[in-house]
Amino acid sequence: MIRVYLVDDDPMVRRGLKFILQATDDIEVVGEAGSGAEAIDQLPSLRPDVVVLDVRMPNVGGLQVAESILKAGHSQAILMMTAFDNESTVMEVLEAGAIGFLLKDAPPESVIQAIRDTSAGKVTLSPRHTRILLDAYTRDGQVNRRVEAQQALAGLSERETEIAILVAQSLTNQEIARAMLLSTATVKTHLTKIFDELGIGNRVQLALLVREAELI
Repeated sequence: MIRVYLVDDDPMVRRGLKFILQATDDIEVVGEAGSGAEAIDQLPSLRPDVVVLDVRMPNVGGLQVAESILKAGHSQAILMMTAFDNESTVMEVLEAGAIGFLLKDAPPESVIQAIRDTSAGKVTLSPRHTRILLDAYTRDGQVNRRVEAQQALAGLSERETEIAILVAQSLTNQEIARAMLLSTATVKTHLTKIFDELGIGNRVQLALLVREAELI
């Protein structure tokens, strides 16, 4: 069962999400908050698998909640939802540590699948958001970024590099474990070490580095 925690300052949005998720047999809403501050207080005790966050909220917004989760070392996967899909919002969301980004007008089946994918550690971006992200990274200085990415990844071990490439190919931790004959826990340990070595916070940033280095 995937344990989900909802954070949105609009009670109608939270009610709608709960209604959608109640129709599934593998997702359980374990709590909700109407503000970022409330979420930060409750999350340590509830320990959900996925936190669904509204990006824009008064006072403590979704980006601050995401940063708080990462700083505390919690293992919750973060799925951001917003009504805005401009480049600056997409970049802010990913830099805050989210591995999923979804528009609030997404159909119910997309919301459900995004939560499942996020829980499995799979990057969740629409084709439009992927294009926005790639355009932002390739607009200027492409050659320099390739060299910088190659230099950064050169410090990884052979196994870590293989895991990084599989992440860039959108494999989940479980799929990587099967492909490399490792346990899922070992894959997670390697990823934590990779993130620390590269100074990054999530799988999207790792995938971009691999692509910039032209390893795939």
